[in-house]
Parts: sequence; structure tokens; C-alpha cells
Amino acid sequence: MTKVSKNSSRVAIIGPENVSASDVYSLLVGGFVSELVLLGKGARNLMHEIEKLQRFVAFPHSTRTWAGTYEDTAQATVAIIAFGSRIANSRKADKSLVRGASMRLKDAGFNGVLLVARDPADLLAESAFESAGLPRSKVIGLGHVKHHRGEDRMTWCTAIGEDVTFMDNCNADCAYFEQVLRSPGVIKAKESKLKSYSPENIAACVTQVCEAVITNSHTVIPVFTNTADERFTVRPCSLGRSGVEEVLNAGNQNPNHVKPITIGIAADKQASV
Repeated sequence: MTKVSKNSSRVAIIGPENVSASDVYSLLVGGFVSELVLLGKGARNLMHEIEKLQRFVAFPHSTRTWAGTYEDTAQATVAIIAFGSRIANSRKADKSLVRGASMRLKDAGFNGVLLVARDPADLLAESAFESAGLPRSKVIGLGHVKHHRGEDRMTWCTAIGEDVTFMDNCNADCAYFEQVLRSPGVIKAKESKLKSYSPENIAACVTQVCEAVITNSHTVIPVFTNTADERFTVRPCSLGRSGVEEVLNAGNQNPNHVKPITIGIAADKQASV
């Protein structure tokens, strides 16, 4: 069993009504989160679902989880904005909600990494950046590169429903691992032994981002980041304690900064461990 990292830290989830118990399991199973605070009307329901899940699948690490307030985010290393309107094509409402949450985080003294995990990730991360008062490196968006028309959704794993080829950061303990393993892109990679890739083809998830930030691992993950033209675009980024530490050139990556790329075949070996 993996030991809890000495870098264990607090994570805040804003909008827990859009987060499943499986999402939380994938976040907590690694042991790098010691405290999880839930902000929003769905907090107690999610805590109840987590308790039910633990009856069947015990978490290998103990984590303090509670329904809290924005004041609790002042000590958080990562804050995840997951909420949004349940009405399709409600981007104006979603932007307003994200701005409001970002302003409240600012007022509470939050100075960690702000992760917007809802599509359209580029537009909503931009709204968060405008209101949170954080450096551009500390505001990150995670979502699908190709927006689904008529559907604005919370994104925990970018591989679900996408043609993802590479899973170099995927963990076999993740609740979505088997689904990603069966994705068309991974199957195609196995058959062709595909070696080239683009940032859009690499699986990324909230858990990976949180682990990279909390453990300061400098892991390369494709996320939406604020580029030189002041717009959020998806780029492979080296992530650490301060958020985006370096934006890498997808066409000419420095091998000293990038972990070896692993296609689905290696992921199969990982699953069998």
C-alpha cells in the first residue's frame, strides 16, 4: 500500500453537486490529499455517497472531508470549480457563477492553484482569471478541446467520450481507467504502435492536476493556460506547486522536461500490476 505523501494537502471543491463519489475516489486514492472541503448545496449528498462507496471499496488513506465555507479555502493548495447551470448553452450564467466563486475565493485569501473543470474550459477559466486576482500561472482550465454543442458539462477526465490515444499519466486505480483503456484512440494506438502525438490526444484529469500541484512533481499535462495573447488555449504544461511552471512546445518538446510517452499497451501492463 502506498504511503501518504508528506506533501499531503487541502483541496476544495466548489459545486460538489456535479462531482460523483467515483470522482472523489480517484482524487483520494493516491494519498496526497489529506483534507477535502466541499462548498455548495450538494456537499452533504456527496459526503453520503462517499460513505456508501467506502462500504464496498475502502479508501487506502484517511482523509478529513467536510462541508465547509469559502473561509476554509484560505489554506487550500487547490480549489476546483465544478459547478455551473444545468441549462444547456447557459454560458452567460456559467461565466457569472465562475466570476462570483472566484471573487469569493479572492476575498477569503485563497492563494493556491485555481482549477476550472467545466466546459467550455477556455472561456470559464478566462472568467476566473479576471476575478480571482491570481497570477496567470495559477489559473488552469481542464476540459475537452472539442466542445460538445448544446452541452456544457463538468469534466473530471478529458478522455471520456474523446478519441484519446495516450495515457502516460493515467493511474490504474482511477475510476475511469478501464474506460480510457477501451477508448477508440487507445485501441488504435495498440494496433498501429502509434508514436506521434498531439496535446489533444493525451488523457488528462483533475486528479492528475491536483497531484502534480500538491507534490510539485513537474508532470507534463495538457491543460488550458493563459498564453501570451491573453487567451486560454490547451498546451502541454509542466505543473508544480505554483501551477503552470512552463508551457511546452508540442512540436519540439525538450526530453528533459517531458515524461516518456506511453501508449495503451503499456497501460495494459500497468493495469495488471
